[in-house]
Amino acid sequence: MWNGHRIAYISATFLGTRGRQPRNTINFYADEYLPRLLENATCIDSIIIPCNADDHHLAHFEELRKKVSAYQERTDVPITLFRRHNTHFSYGAWNAALRDHCDDIGFAFLLEDDYAVCKHGFDEDILSRYYSREWDRKNVLFCASLFQTTGSHDPGHAAISNGLVNVELFRDNGNTFFLGARGTRDGPISQHKFLTSFAYKNLSIRNMAAEYCMPFMYADRKIISYYGNCHGPVVFAPVQLLAGEKLGCFRKVEKDEFIPQEPVRWFEQQQEAHVLPEDSKYCAAMRSETTPPTQEKDMAGFSVLSGEAVSDA
Repeated sequence: MWNGHRIAYISATFLGTRGRQPRNTINFYADEYLPRLLENATCIDSIIIPCNADDHHLAHFEELRKKVSAYQERTDVPITLFRRHNTHFSYGAWNAALRDHCDDIGFAFLLEDDYAVCKHGFDEDILSRYYSREWDRKNVLFCASLFQTTGSHDPGHAAISNGLVNVELFRDNGNTFFLGARGTRDGPISQHKFLTSFAYKNLSIRNMAAEYCMPFMYADRKIISYYGNCHGPVVFAPVQLLAGEKLGCFRKVEKDEFIPQEPVRWFEQQQEAHVLPEDSKYCAAMRSETTPPTQEKDMAGFSVLSGEAVSDA
């Protein structure tokens, strides 16, 4: 519970083989991912695991179900696991969880199972930073790990989609992400389009990259890049940075190694992608409880904002 709101953690899970996690996915998720989450969480009221598993992965799903049931005996936080067909990737999984399993939830963290939390109190830290003000609770739909646009024809999208969603605004403004036919089996299209259901509704998206450092692992090259604020904390990290040897990819990287020694570049190719910087005028406006931002970057109906940490009086 945070400030009277119930908080969920939704982890979109896939049990097939992929470049980032070639093996041991089920054991890692049950034995390390869930314990790591609960060790670092301070106000999570429920864990929801939508599992993308087609019929040929049913045996893997049953194995995970047994492991999650066994883990449930070790925690008072209720865990809901359900299976769905692998369509629209994480975005379809998050959508199903928000639509069908969040009736009493105020805010929900949306993560993929190949990213884990790595900062104690991450939940309260992010919630307090982005939703302590009444204006934010009424206007900010989603906080994305990295929000970008690649040009005038790109309305802007969550380039690293892990983040935090305002469930009340989600439900009051259509109760669904955009899950078009082209994105059914196309991950980049799903990622690019999933927030556009909420365009032109005077809602805001917060760009977390202005305050947090965001490690990112490329699926096919096994390369780690760091985006965002190199002086900010790391809250979400690829699981390979946490337990790489067990996943057959990387050695385990210790906590102090997360922050690179050299300044972080926003992108290797700045001319092809633009990350919205921190909007200082927005920060100044937010010192007033009732004054909305006066300067916003508008992208196809979205206001993409960033701001400073604030706390309730």
